[in-house]
Amino acid sequence: MKRPWLLRLILAIGLLLAAAGLWQLSQDGIGFGKLFGKYNWKYLLVMAVAAASLLGYAGGLWLTWSTAGTAAEARLYRIRSRLEQSGWLNWIGLLALGLGVPLVVMVWPFSEVFISLAPRLWLLWLLALPGLVLVQAARPGTSLFRAFLASLLGLGLVTELLTNLPALSASAFSLEWSEGSRYYNASLFAARQVYGTTLPLPILHPTRYFLQSLAFLVPGAGIAFHRLWQVFLWLACNGLAVWALVRRLKLANRFLAGLAAAWVFLFFFQGPIYYHLVLCSVPVLLWFDRNKFLRSLGVVLLASVWAGLSRINWYPAPGLLAATLYLLEERQGERPFWRYLLAPAAWVLAGTGLAFLVNQVYISISGNPPEVFGSALSSPLLWYRLFPNATYGPGLLLASLAAYLPLAAVLAFKLLPGLSRWAPIRLLGLAGVLGAFYAGGVVVSVKIGGGANLHNLDTFILFMAVVAAYIFFDLFTPDREAQPSARRSSPAAAAGLAVAILVAVAMPLTTAASSLSAIPAPKASPDRQAQVLAILQKLIDSNAGNGPVLFITERQLVTFHSLKVTSFEPEYEKVFLMEMVMSGNQAYLSRFHTDLAQHHFSSIVTERMNSNIQDHTYQFSEENNLWVAQVETPVHATYQLTSQFDDLDLDVYTPK
Repeated sequence: MKRPWLLRLILAIGLLLAAAGLWQLSQDGIGFGKLFGKYNWKYLLVMAVAAASLLGYAGGLWLTWSTAGTAAEARLYRIRSRLEQSGWLNWIGLLALGLGVPLVVMVWPFSEVFISLAPRLWLLWLLALPGLVLVQAARPGTSLFRAFLASLLGLGLVTELLTNLPALSASAFSLEWSEGSRYYNASLFAARQVYGTTLPLPILHPTRYFLQSLAFLVPGAGIAFHRLWQVFLWLACNGLAVWALVRRLKLANRFLAGLAAAWVFLFFFQGPIYYHLVLCSVPVLLWFDRNKFLRSLGVVLLASVWAGLSRINWYPAPGLLAATLYLLEERQGERPFWRYLLAPAAWVLAGTGLAFLVNQVYISISGNPPEVFGSALSSPLLWYRLFPNATYGPGLLLASLAAYLPLAAVLAFKLLPGLSRWAPIRLLGLAGVLGAFYAGGVVVSVKIGGGANLHNLDTFILFMAVVAAYIFFDLFTPDREAQPSARRSSPAAAAGLAVAILVAVAMPLTTAASSLSAIPAPKASPDRQAQVLAILQKLIDSNAGNGPVLFITERQLVTFHSLKVTSFEPEYEKVFLMEMVMSGNQAYLSRFHTDLAQHHFSSIVTERMNSNIQDHTYQFSEENNLWVAQVETPVHATYQLTSQFDDLDLDVYTPK
């Protein structure tokens, strides 16, 4: 593709992003200061830079049509030639550029300015242009297109990695809604070591909590280490799956392999795919061999054991991943379709069956009553969350189409000119797997408690990445050779493919940029936290002997021995209690209400209970209202508020 056309596209997109960013900044900044009647100096400074970049993009576009552009290109060439002498230091420069977006967005004083997505995307695109020059200087001969993709992906990777910074803290109190629950559930695998007794194993996501529990092998490790370990799991498990996929592709060009790995990594985090779930794919990607049925069956069964302990919608994933690889790699030949599909059908049925059996075994040995499992199958579906709503602004359909249609367009450009090269059963099989996982993910997403992002499309995301990688790199084995006419690509088709690739690469960066959040100050200073812990300890000690303490929230205070509690209630932990509320498990809730009525607990530690009923203009309004009805109202009827810590959003209740 000729340089001017592609450069014009990059500059035109930059112009649109700069305009959108400037407009959004002008709206967000109203009322933050008195300069020009509305703005403070920080907003005005960033708006000035955005306006300058807008003019710069417009000037750059003009130069691509002007004879003056030749002189500008010559100057840029001289700059790049000097940079080439720096060798690998150019990659350090790209890393430094990559730090620009996260640091500006996350660190004072400009974190309050970049609160919206449009200014973040403008800044990222702006930094990608000098990044392009650095990539070409580091790898002389790299095309403009590949260099710009590398620059975007490099900046996106750094942005995604630094989204984890706010999760690293030594605060004894939870950083967000469900954090303390995760550490408590992980501790159940090490209950004798942590609590001096055996407790029932986790009901939800056992493999996730097993992986987290490995941090308890480090004696005396505090909550800061466990937070670091969880960040490591997010990055390492997804990174391992990415490596397994790229290794399977066997790309000879290491630069292309690196670009592929970076894109898949960012694509996984569009959900995101939870780290314990993505591990189901690793054995299959590494060791599946379509020519060795028994070996492949063993690999599928191994992965299915993990799937059976993970999540119900992942039960068929290992077998279907093997079937997908088979459809991508194995020609149908002269075989009838039923014989061609015999091996993949066996892998799917055996893997899914074993996953179900493993789950039943876990239920029987977990120490929990069977009726508390399978809550996902009885929870109501909130179909309105498919469309724009308070819980998820764009709605599931619009957000998922925006995220995945550009990639679907890339695949269409690659496949359609030579569609007859592949047997229909193979195309239908791949489309069926992707369609089933997309539909299943949408249904799971509209289940009450979900629908705030795309993470329930996790299986679709994984399979879409695998299929896209095979097709894009021409590894989808054809059944017949292409006709000579089909091998030629028109300039319009090539241009369309380039646009689709650029948008498909940019979309995961949108997710990474939107995930950035300012590094928060702790809810309270270390001295204040110590003071609150001392007060809590005194309250707990004063009621000792009147029954166990119920930590609905902040249970990690017991796990990491921030509080000394001789007897605590292992039931009714917030996340699982909410699961029972949403699924309407009346047997479980009746036990909870009876324990409250009988003053079974000496005290209750929980987040603020305001008993506020909400309408659809609030996020998760249905979930909130059920919680008020089934938890907050019964607590208020039987227990009284004894202490309240506003700065930590914490209440303590004792029997009336």
